[in-house]
Amino acid sequence: MKTRNGDTVRRFPAPTIRQRAWSVMMSMDRHFQRLMIPLLEGRRQECRDVLDEAMSDGLGATQVYRSVIWPAMEHVAQMYREDRISLAAEHMAIRISRALADQLQSRLERGTPNGKRMLLTCAEGEPEELGAQMCADLFEADGWDVYFVGGGVPDDEVLELVGRLRPDILTIFGTQP
Repeated sequence: MKTRNGDTVRRFPAPTIRQRAWSVMMSMDRHFQRLMIPLLEGRRQECRDVLDEAMSDGLGATQVYRSVIWPAMEHVAQMYREDRISLAAEHMAIRISRALADQLQSRLERGTPNGKRMLLTCAEGEPEELGAQMCADLFEADGWDVYFVGGGVPDDEVLELVGRLRPDILTIFGTQP
């Protein structure tokens, strides 16, 4: 392109949606990778710093939930099942991840209330509630009215809640095959 004085100026096109999406995806992957070592080693502050960095890099709380914390927990669970980490390392990672999820919960982008109701419980024998808690948080952010009872609640009490609350969806969360 020529300017008024005859100089040639090269214009670069604005990033496309695909390019911006790729940049965000690479950032999410980088933060997931940066989180894993301190998570497995129980370095709580370093894990919080990774989340702060992700937010500073422009990731929203929902993206961090779905693309950093959730995949990290899946990876930790897989490593534990394959005997690649100890029970202590797995427990530390879960506790830190719960703290990170709690820290982000109030920052999740809120959708318009949709008038739908969900009752969420954990399956009998489910050893951990973090995944269910994160599901509850994400549905709530998406506009649902969520009732999360966690695990260990007798079936008759869950059924009583179904009758009283009349949820659109009853979700029973479980990770065990």
